[in-house]
Amino acid sequence: AATVFEQAVLELPANPAIWRFYADFLHSAPAPAPAPAAGSHARLEALYERATSAGAISTEMLLHWAGLAAAGAGGAASARAVLRRGVQLRPADARLWLRLVELVHQEGVLCGGASGGGSVQAVVDEALDAIPSGSVGPVLARLWQPVLEEHVVAALQEVGGRSVRETTHALFMRVIELGAVPDSTVCSQYLAWAVLVEGSKGAARVFHRVMELVKGGTSALVPFILEFVKIESSKPHPDLALVRQAYEAALRDAHDEDAGAIFDAYAQFEEDRGDSAKAGAIKWRAKGA
Repeated sequence: AATVFEQAVLELPANPAIWRFYADFLHSAPAPAPAPAAGSHARLEALYERATSAGAISTEMLLHWAGLAAAGAGGAASARAVLRRGVQLRPADARLWLRLVELVHQEGVLCGGASGGGSVQAVVDEALDAIPSGSVGPVLARLWQPVLEEHVVAALQEVGGRSVRETTHALFMRVIELGAVPDSTVCSQYLAWAVLVEGSKGAARVFHRVMELVKGGTSALVPFILEFVKIESSKPHPDLALVRQAYEAALRDAHDEDAGAIFDAYAQFEEDRGDSAKAGAIKWRAKGA
């Protein structure tokens, strides 16, 4: 069978499907003794090298190659080199950049600082320059996650004091602003971080900042809005006007199937504060919604 694949890649060297099928065959075929695992890895890496030279290596093959390299003697440095070649060949490929960012972050965690691949921030900036704006949306939050984690840890440990907190605020806002629609997960992380370092005042600050960006509203932010409602309404003396503003924003943007539960929570909030008239009005609105 290997002979058949060799003939195929000689005749159609630019066809990525043939190289991929060949790689699948080598991955499943037993390698010669005495070191089957090492032999299998070596054969695959050699094949991936040939596919790269032919300009026909796929993203899946590059990711698998990086995994093999990481498990080998070269470790993370070898895997990083493979991914660097990958993003040179396919600069617009978000999956390759995402894996490179994750790898550099992991190296930094293990080394207690910047890895041999440089800072995570620098790699993310490279990725954002290379990935077309129309393709970056689905992976934007994941690309930034390691950078956010580093800043959050530094802020929680009070490394750099107030300045690092302000830098972290700015970084969260940068990530949120980059997306065509703010990422709800990032917004919720921002909210949680603000509560940890600044308390409920920090939560209100984040809520105002994020909502200012999306004056037209978006259903993607409803979970974030409801998280803020929980934080603010749990205070001994919540800002009632702010909680009501948040509930109204959630109702404006929520999908129809979610509105009922939000109306119920809103009405209960008013009941808990002894305002049966407002609670009744909200329940009446819910019936007509």
